[in-house]
Amino acid sequence: MSETKILHIFSGVAGVFFPAGKLEDGGTCEFASCECLEKCAAFSNATNKNKIGYQPKYEALEFITKQPIFVVCNKILEEMSRLESRILYWFAAGDCMRRHTQRIASIMRHLSLEGVIQCGFTRNRTLWGIASEISGLHLALTIEDEEAAKKLSNEGIVVIPDYESEKILFYFNTRHYGSCGVKGYNDLSELSIGDSCKDCYKNRLGCFARTEKDSKKDV
Repeated sequence: MSETKILHIFSGVAGVFFPAGKLEDGGTCEFASCECLEKCAAFSNATNKNKIGYQPKYEALEFITKQPIFVVCNKILEEMSRLESRILYWFAAGDCMRRHTQRIASIMRHLSLEGVIQCGFTRNRTLWGIASEISGLHLALTIEDEEAAKKLSNEGIVVIPDYESEKILFYFNTRHYGSCGVKGYNDLSELSIGDSCKDCYKNRLGCFARTEKDSKKDV
């Protein structure tokens, strides 16, 4: 039997992929809107270089949610080292279901203590609230409503997906401050999506716009 692989390259860094879609269809997108489920690119498996089917995503979900937390963290660290990535991207596909919130938050905390830089997008508002207290974790809340985004952005980074342009619009402290997506982030528009996470971290953009308290090491 082959070893379970829980990380895959996404946007140039190590990504966690869970099954996308409704819970009743075997997915993990408990909080997704109808429009998101209809237009989400994760259904076609999200990366430019490799396609990840349902089974590997399901196995990653099972491992992360059922194995002892120290085993999960050690495996994530091992796979990140193998992929030569210092950044972990959560929910490159799928999301954190309500019943897994505290467990995944605990994993995030443990990885933070190991110095792992973490980022990602979630619709799980409880997880997002917890994430704001974890050092080195830059988790953005995804919603569709602009007024709600402005209001909630006083508490942390909020993003609105623009399904037509395939970009993500960032809000923080009630203002829109940029976007990322297939054409890159603002002045980094010439970068490929495969490099965008590392370059945003280096330049303190996007998810990493507020990193004063974090390590200043380059990726």
